[in-house]
Amino acid sequence: SRHLVACLYAGVKIGGRDRENGPSQWEFQIGPCEGVTIGDHLYVARYILYRLTEMYGLRVTFSPIPVPGEAFMSSGHINFSTSRMRQKGGIEFIRHAIDILSKSSEEPLLGYYDPTKESTNSIRLQDTAFKFHPRFNEFVFDVANKRLTSVRIPPLVHENGYGYFEDRRPSSELDPYSAADGLVRACIFGDFLKPEYQHLQDLRFWDKE
Repeated sequence: SRHLVACLYAGVKIGGRDRENGPSQWEFQIGPCEGVTIGDHLYVARYILYRLTEMYGLRVTFSPIPVPGEAFMSSGHINFSTSRMRQKGGIEFIRHAIDILSKSSEEPLLGYYDPTKESTNSIRLQDTAFKFHPRFNEFVFDVANKRLTSVRIPPLVHENGYGYFEDRRPSSELDPYSAADGLVRACIFGDFLKPEYQHLQDLRFWDKE
């Protein structure tokens, strides 16, 4: 709660916090933010957390594998939308973006999602013991369900027919500027489409009425 209050006082766009599955494992949400400004707010929020933990003699890690050998992992989910997705009927644009992601090579995008030389996020995605994180080179889409899901549409978005989608593959250590860049390249511009799906690389779709 001290972190939440400190972020609000500093003007950080923080949306909330949740206790996670593992001991001393917590999540905080940044946003909504426009474009790469998400990076400004996330980095300041991380800085504030580091300074607060120093005051109490604690340590914080953003590693996707906070305790090697344990089943719980950490990720950095990205909730993404364009203006068309947030308008009435936006579900069509959401599903189009997800369709492009499903037909894209994962390795280039995962490179944008994991800034570490150790590629710890790839190790997380290759772990088969934990059932609630995505799998490496296995794209799974679902509505509401989080089990093994790469990308999902939240229940309320599905019910309303507009909103956003959630990519669950990024690392908890993600560089938000890089991750935002990679996601836009992937699902809007189709930069990572497999050769047989290059015909989907058509930006005119986003101008349709």
